[in-house]
This record gives sequence, C-alpha cells and structure tokens, in this order.
Amino acid sequence: MKKIRWGIIGTGQVAHSFASDFRYVKSGELRAVASRDKASADKFSTEFDIELAFMDYFSLINSHEVDVIYIAVPHIYHYDLTKACILAGKAVLCEKPFTLNESQSKELYDLALANNVFVMEAMWTRFNPVIEQVLEWVEEGDIGTLSSIQANFNFLAPTDPEHRLMKLEMGGGALLDIGIYPVFLAQLFFGKPDFIQNQAVIGDTEVDVFEQILLGWESGQLASLEASLISYNPNRAVLSGSKGYIEIASEWFKAKSCRIVIGDDQERAVEFDFIVMAINSKLMK
Repeated sequence: MKKIRWGIIGTGQVAHSFASDFRYVKSGELRAVASRDKASADKFSTEFDIELAFMDYFSLINSHEVDVIYIAVPHIYHYDLTKACILAGKAVLCEKPFTLNESQSKELYDLALANNVFVMEAMWTRFNPVIEQVLEWVEEGDIGTLSSIQANFNFLAPTDPEHRLMKLEMGGGALLDIGIYPVFLAQLFFGKPDFIQNQAVIGDTEVDVFEQILLGWESGQLASLEASLISYNPNRAVLSGSKGYIEIASEWFKAKSCRIVIGDDQERAVEFDFIVMAINSKLMK
C-alpha cells in the first residue's frame, strides 16, 4: 500500500505532539516540515527523521513531495494557509480553530468543494474511543431521550500579555482556544443551535478569559458550557436523558473512561487503553 506523504507547517509544541504520535500511523510518512526559521525546521526534521525541511510555508505547500499538510501554527494564520493548500490541490488537516470566524470557514468550505480537496479541522477528540462509546449509548437509546449536555474546559493560562492566548491580534482568548471543545460536544449530539446566549469576562488585553455559554434547540435540548483561562474546573462532561445520564471522566476531552447510570441503581463503566496526547497547560503555551 502506498503511504500518504505528510507535511507539517509549524514546529511548536502542538506540531511536536503530532509528530511524536505519528509513529503509530501505519499508512503515512512524515515527509516534510516548514518553519519561518530554517534552524527550527532543520532541528525538527532531525528530531523526527523527516527528509525535507523548508524555510517558508509556501515552499512546502507547493512541493510535489507531499500529499497532505497538517497546519500547526497560531490561529491567525489558519485561513490564509488552508486557502493556499486548497488552491495548490493539497489535502489539509488544520488545527482548531479552523478559522477565526464563520465567513472565513464558509469560504474555505466552498473553495474545497469547488476544487475537490479534502479539508478537515483537527478536532481529535471526535475520534476518542470514549466519544464513540457515548455516541453508541445515546444512539441506542440507553439513557432515553437526550435533553441536556454540560461540559467545561478550564485551565490557568499564562498571564503574560505577549502570550498568544492573551493577544487579540493572534486570535487569543478562551472561546477559540478551548471553548471550541465543549461547543463541539454539544453540536455533535444536537447539531447547530437555534438559540445562543453568552456571558463573557474580557481581560486586560481585550480577549475573553472566561465565559459561560447556553445553547438551545427548538426541539427542547439545552447545553450549558464553560471555558476559562483564569480558573480551574474538574472538566467533566455530563449528558442527561429521560432514563439516565452519561458522565465522561475528567478531563473529558481526552478521557479514557466513561460511565452510564440508568435510573437509581443501574451503573456501568467502560475504560479504554490507548495513548493520550499530553494536552494540558504546557501544550497550550
């Protein structure tokens, strides 16, 4: 079987985690990496035994040596780089958030369709075996009619005003960096919401540092979500239905276990054994 040749744009911590985990991939090979700093690209390519190292992003995008490009740079660059990949006919796996706003996402979606190019946001939580198990329980009606979801993603972020999370011009803030996870979970089960309420705390650098989001659907479902860069939380998720509920253990977005409780006395738990990428406050830096 011919292996799919991957290129990586960016050499930061997220790119390192991706490249480290790539050793478990049997159908692909890391072929190229690009950074605006040639020394960084060379170091990265040596560390992960990657043959090609480019000193600019567009040399990789236009290279005939790669089939798919993984974009692992700050949010502000996602739109331009994904667009360039699509126009070059390269499949794209772009880190979340896919873009900074709806209009950018719609443009890229339409462009990908027009050019018959595969494009995907790197929401790896979607493929967690725990999420697959929860989907199965809900679809089989084990907790009855699903009516509500509660989910959080909180951690204490660096307070340096020059840090990317605290810079508005870099696409910083809680919603785009971590709020996207609980929003994803709600939309996975309920689809696009009909009603949105949001209360946010804006920090000294004008980015949202804490927010609570209430999503509603005309069919009667609700999702209560929270994202914070200034407070801790168990970061569990609970899905409630007419017969019982499902709890995804902390931290739910990378959990290895979940449990289902039916009525007052029926409970069972499921645990999976797999390698977890170290997504935590260190990775966010």
